[in-house]
Amino acid sequence: MHPAKFNVSLFLQQKRWRKRCSRLRTAMLRKRARARAEEHRLIRLTSFGKHSVLIDLLAKVHTKAPPSQGSLIELTVPKTFSMLTEPALAISMVAAFAKSIRGMLPRAIKVDMSKVIEQDLGAHVLLDKLVDEIDQEAKASLREIRWSGNYPENPPMARFVRAMGIVKQLGVEHEYPGPSEQAKLKIFQRHCRHYVVAIRPTSADDRSIAVQRFAEHMDSCLKNAKRRLTPLARAKLCDYVGEIIDNAIQHAGMNDWTIQGYLDTSLATPMCEIVILNFGKSFAETLEELPSDSYTTEQITGYLDRHAKGGFFNRTWNREALLTLIALQGMVSSKNRSKVDTRGQGTADLIEFFQKVHDECNGHAGSEKARMSIISGGTRIVFDGTYRIKPNENRTRIIAFNAQNDLYSPPDAKYVTSLQGTRLPGTLIAIQFPLSAGNTTGEAKNG
Repeated sequence: MHPAKFNVSLFLQQKRWRKRCSRLRTAMLRKRARARAEEHRLIRLTSFGKHSVLIDLLAKVHTKAPPSQGSLIELTVPKTFSMLTEPALAISMVAAFAKSIRGMLPRAIKVDMSKVIEQDLGAHVLLDKLVDEIDQEAKASLREIRWSGNYPENPPMARFVRAMGIVKQLGVEHEYPGPSEQAKLKIFQRHCRHYVVAIRPTSADDRSIAVQRFAEHMDSCLKNAKRRLTPLARAKLCDYVGEIIDNAIQHAGMNDWTIQGYLDTSLATPMCEIVILNFGKSFAETLEELPSDSYTTEQITGYLDRHAKGGFFNRTWNREALLTLIALQGMVSSKNRSKVDTRGQGTADLIEFFQKVHDECNGHAGSEKARMSIISGGTRIVFDGTYRIKPNENRTRIIAFNAQNDLYSPPDAKYVTSLQGTRLPGTLIAIQFPLSAGNTTGEAKNG
C-alpha cells in the first residue's frame, strides 16, 4: 500500500527529504563542475598561456591577412563542407576562421550553415575542435563570446549539428535533439587536450578507455544492421585504434587527439562515420626529420631518388606526397632501427580493416559506397576499394595506388594528391560506410 494512503505526514516528510537530497546533489555536482572548469583554466594558463596553440597552428595555414571584422565575426560555411569530398575547401575555411580571431577575440560569432548541402563528420570535427579552443581561450581570458547561427536546411544535417556539431560543442542544451530523435542516433566522442596532459599525464588510461568505448560504439552501430563484432575482431579493432593514437602521440609531437563516431539510424541508408584527428607533425614531416643515417631514411631514399630522377614530381605530386604515401606501407616507421623491428603496422592494419568493411558493405544493393580518406599535412589519400593493400614478395604489405602496385611509379592522381594552397597541421582519418538492416540478411559474425 502506498504511504500516502495510511500515513500522510510520513509520506510528505519523505518527499521533502528526497527533494532536499536531490537539491544538495545538484548543488554538489555544479560546485564540482565549477571547480573542474577553474582547474582546467589554470592548467591552460600555466601550461600555454592565454593563447591556444591549436588556433596558432590553424591560423598559420591561412597566409592571407583576414579583413577587419570588428567585434562580430560572421562565418559562412560552404555548400560542400566535407573532408571526404572537398578537404582543401574545408581546411581553408577553418584556417581562415582561426586567422580572423587570432588578433583579438571578438565579442560575438555567427556561424551560417544555411547553404550547406553536403557535410561529413570529418569537417565538423575540425571546425568543432577550433570552436572548443576559441571557447577555452575566452574562458582563460575571463571573456564571454556570444554565439549564434543558422542550421542547414536539410533536417538530418541540422539534426547532426544539434546532436554532434557546434551546438553540442558549445553546450547549448535547449537546442539538443529531443528524446525521440536522440534515440535514433548513435554517437561517440573521446578526446585528449594537449594542455591537460602536460600537467596530468594520464594519456595511457585515456587511450585504453577510448579504444574500449569505441569498440562498444561500433558494436552498437553494427546491431542496426543485424551484425556484431566477434571477440577477435573486437580485439583487433582496439589494437588498430590504440596503435593509431599511440603513433599520433609518439610521432606528431603533440598529445592532442580526438576520435568520434556518428550514425543516424532514421535515414533510409544510415551512414556510419568514424574520424580520428590529431594535431602536430604530419607523416611527411616526421620522416623528413629523421637523421640521414637512420634505417628508415635508408628505406625510403631509393623511392625519393627514383621519383626525382624520373621527373615524376609535378604540381600535384611532390616529395611530401610521396613521403606520406610511403608512411602508409607496412614495416615503415620512424621508430624502426633495423630489419627485425616490426613497428609501422598500425596504418596498414587500418587499411585492411577498411577493405573488409568495404567488401562487406558494398556487396549489398544501394548507391552509397564505403570510402576512407587520410589527410596529413598537405597530402590527401583516398580509399574506395579500387586499389588494395597487398603483401609483396617479402610479405610486406604495400599499397601504391597504381596498376603495378609499385612504389617506384607515380600513383593514380585521383587517389593520391597534394592539397592546393592549404594544409592540415596534423593528420585526419575519415571513414564512412553504409549500414542498413534493409541491405543485410541474417546475423553476420565475420570480422
